[in-house]
Amino acid sequence: MSPAPRRRTVWLLLAACMLALAVLGIAAALAPSGLGGLVLVIPWLAVLALHLLGAPLAVVLAWRRRQHLAFAVATVYFGGFLGWHAWYWAEVNDLPRRFATRYDATFSPRDLALYEAVRNGTLDAATLRHLRATGARLDYRGPDDLGLVVAAAGHDDSTVLGLLLDAGLDIPAADGARALHAAVRNRRDAVAALLLVAGVEPDATWADHPPPLCTAVNAGVRGALDDRAFAIASQLVTAGADPNRRCSPSRTPFIAAVAQRQSNTLELFIAHGARMDVTPNPTLVARELGAAVRTADLRLTALLLDAGAPTDDALTLALALRREDVVRVLLEHGADAAARPYLNGAVYDESDHALHALLLAHGADPTLTDARGRDALARVAPRAGRALLAELVAAGADPDVSRLDGVPLLIARLSPVPAEREFPFHLLALGADPNVHASDGMTALLRASRMQDVDALRRLVAAGADVGAADKRGRNALHHALETADDGETIAALQALGVPAGRRDVDGESPPCLAQRLRRRAALAAFAAADVAPGACEVGAHAEGRRDAVAASVPGRPPGPPAGRGRIP
Repeated sequence: MSPAPRRRTVWLLLAACMLALAVLGIAAALAPSGLGGLVLVIPWLAVLALHLLGAPLAVVLAWRRRQHLAFAVATVYFGGFLGWHAWYWAEVNDLPRRFATRYDATFSPRDLALYEAVRNGTLDAATLRHLRATGARLDYRGPDDLGLVVAAAGHDDSTVLGLLLDAGLDIPAADGARALHAAVRNRRDAVAALLLVAGVEPDATWADHPPPLCTAVNAGVRGALDDRAFAIASQLVTAGADPNRRCSPSRTPFIAAVAQRQSNTLELFIAHGARMDVTPNPTLVARELGAAVRTADLRLTALLLDAGAPTDDALTLALALRREDVVRVLLEHGADAAARPYLNGAVYDESDHALHALLLAHGADPTLTDARGRDALARVAPRAGRALLAELVAAGADPDVSRLDGVPLLIARLSPVPAEREFPFHLLALGADPNVHASDGMTALLRASRMQDVDALRRLVAAGADVGAADKRGRNALHHALETADDGETIAALQALGVPAGRRDVDGESPPCLAQRLRRRAALAAFAAADVAPGACEVGAHAEGRRDAVAASVPGRPPGPPAGRGRIP
């Protein structure tokens, strides 16, 4: 073999070792348990075998061939590999703690005896005095680098910690935070109380753990916090823990208590300043308020409202569920009855008198309209009595302004159904204008004429309806009555009430002419009985098509005769 290939052998061996170590490092980075998970598996053993065989060989070859640079690199690399491996093996097998324990047992037996007595919970006053008298130190840290306060916090009984504090134990900040976390996590309320009295910071964090208050309220189940956990939470808050401090980007102790519906904890937090305006998750609070409303949890509902939870959607939900008790709680704890048209949902069912009375008592506005433009009067059921309408009018509702799908309520509520006939007349009795008109000029009198409702016509006129009213096309009550039916009684009643039979519409057609064109025999007879003659009924040719369209729109009614036939000259 030539000198050049022999010289490359050393570098090839070193390159193989380094490459194997790099592959092992990548595998350790990707392994879920890190490097420790690779100690006893084949990759680790293969890399170790390659180094034990290849690295010493590279060192020997470089020495014999006088490759000084290769020898230095191989020696440093192999020495570093062995040193790191020896250190890691010692850490895995906990050799430093074992040596520290053996050292303490040999050179500090009193300190170790005190630590073991604290950790095992066997320390009493006499033992402590004896050990202290023989030189045991209270600032001693055990083989696992734990101070006495951390070891004492591992027991439910606070006696050991109390003895140490009485003896003058000074608590370092890090040890105090760790001990407080352990006490809170294990629900050791007496230990937590002693630590807080000794001056441990109630919001102290340790390692990557959240503040102690977050741990205290994290019960894992919904409902009121148990007595021991609640006692710890009370101690922490009383000592100054902040219920609005972040446990995570979207969670605080207050939010955790809301999510678990801990009524007792929420009451405690609210009393110590927890507020909605600083919460990182208002959506969760609103959702839990909705759940409290649905389940009628009055206490939780009141607490969330006191904390500043939004009330608008909750009040809407409570009204939809017809829950008077929940509505009352919402209103008494800050919900604004005038913020939305809440009355619209409460007045539809007249039997729920308590709901709309409650809303009115808290300032609900009956003039507010929904998306369809309906106010509270327009949402009242047509069968409702006068008392409910009177309450709304007294609260500010205006019957003349109220609309149902754009039509004045007095007109829209005229109905032939016996149970619904009185509604518009209740409105008239409460001050509604009998001559209010729709956008097309329709009035209640014209609508009643189209319905052939003689009784409603008489009552409307008695209430002040204008018998001469006409719509925008100039059609009066007689025109409208003739367009919908051939009822001689209605025609006679309208004439008796004073509706003018000679009124012509925009096309110049009078009611008798309309009756003749539509062949209303009963109406013509009523006109004849009242000595009303049709008169001249010839009109412009431009109106013929419009009239025939009106006639054709009447079911079962043929259009009028062609021009020049059947017309009165």
